[in-house]
This record gives sequence, structure tokens and C-alpha cells, in this order.
Amino acid sequence: MNLELGLAATPTSTPLEPIYLHLPVTDPETITFLTEAPEGRDRQDLALTALKIGILSLKAARGTVDGTAIRHEGDRLIGTLEERLAKHRELLDDSMGATLCSYFDPASGAFTERVQRCCMPTASWPR
Repeated sequence: MNLELGLAATPTSTPLEPIYLHLPVTDPETITFLTEAPEGRDRQDLALTALKIGILSLKAARGTVDGTAIRHEGDRLIGTLEERLAKHRELLDDSMGATLCSYFDPASGAFTERVQRCCMPTASWPR
């Protein structure tokens, strides 16, 4: 299987010229994986994605991880954390509101009931 890839390098701020590769793919597992995508642009995109993942893996293995990739993942993690904290805050607000309502509701709250019991004259108290 022969595969032509057009790679546009983007790690720096200045765009570089694309590199065109003509690669004979002989690894059976790779051939099986690539042939799952239809021939043409879909297969080329799949191969480019696999190549990018492989390059990032190799960089990570030798300790030179792409700063842009780290920044992107950091931003994604912060976004996820913000989303979870917002959900937790909403849940906490609802829970706190329900608890406060159960104590301080003038019609049925526990606090109102206790105050009324304290203010009611009892038979054992002198008048």
C-alpha cells in the first residue's frame, strides 16, 4: 500500500511549507487500520492524525513535549474543572437553600416552631 501525505508543520509561529511524503506502508496492523477509512481524503486525514499522535508520543518519550499541546490540555482541564465546580456550586446552593428554608420558613420552619414553643406559657412556669 502506498500513501502520500501532505504535512503542514505548525509548531512555530511562522507557517512552513508543506512536506510531501510518499510512504510504502508494509506493517499489517497499520494497513488494516488505514484501510478502515475510505480511500482519499478520509484515509489521508486518518494517517496524518496517526502520524501526529506518533510524533507527540515520541516527543513525550524523550522529554520534549510540545508546549502548545501542554497549553491546550491545560486549558481543557481548566475548562472541565470550571464546569464541575459550577455544577457543584449549583448543587450546594440548592442544598443550602433547602436546608435554610426548612429551618427559617415562617410557615413551617423548625426555627419558627422552636421560637413559638419557647414563647408559649407552660403549666410549670409561674405567671
